[in-house]
Amino acid sequence: ESFDSQDRQLLAIDYQNYLESFYNQVKVSTNSDWQDRITVHLIDNDPESVWQSDRVLWVDKTTTINLSLVKIEEINRVIWINGFPNNTPTDYSIEVSVNGTDWKQVKHVNNFRRINGVEPNIESFDSVPAKYIRFIIRDTAGDSPAIAEMWVVPTRFESLDIEEINTYLANPFIKVASENQYMQILHALQRTGTAQLFWMTDKSPL
Repeated sequence: ESFDSQDRQLLAIDYQNYLESFYNQVKVSTNSDWQDRITVHLIDNDPESVWQSDRVLWVDKTTTINLSLVKIEEINRVIWINGFPNNTPTDYSIEVSVNGTDWKQVKHVNNFRRINGVEPNIESFDSVPAKYIRFIIRDTAGDSPAIAEMWVVPTRFESLDIEEINTYLANPFIKVASENQYMQILHALQRTGTAQLFWMTDKSPL
């Protein structure tokens, strides 16, 4: 579905607001990192910064990323952006818990590949309540795993295409059809946005 309807436009903006809250409130930990490629880079909303697990400890072939949400959420997607092609996770699983003690595996992937670029990798699964999420990596395309970003998507956004959202949010007023719709979107955006200014001059070229 496109973002022609006002309901979907507002849902996309709600997702954007959720992401801002996620990055401000989520807690992350790993069992190692490498030099300046530190754990916090996983949740800094910057795909140019990367976390990498310790290259020496990676001999044991297991490392874990732990996310702790501020509250229990119904979730059905975990999204991550790869760091470098040779560091692509190829064998990994996702587990969730509501109490940090009892865990349920919701996804397992074993697929050799080298991922280029910063396109999001979307791991979908059946909706499940979770406060704690762990991403367990057992093998990669070569070196120790490196991931640039990781976030969790609540089930209430399951109708949204993550990649299409970014296109819409780059210009959320493009499909506005009325003043009322404009005001609702402006309110949802907390009255912030990007403006482009154009002007004309009466000066003639020499």
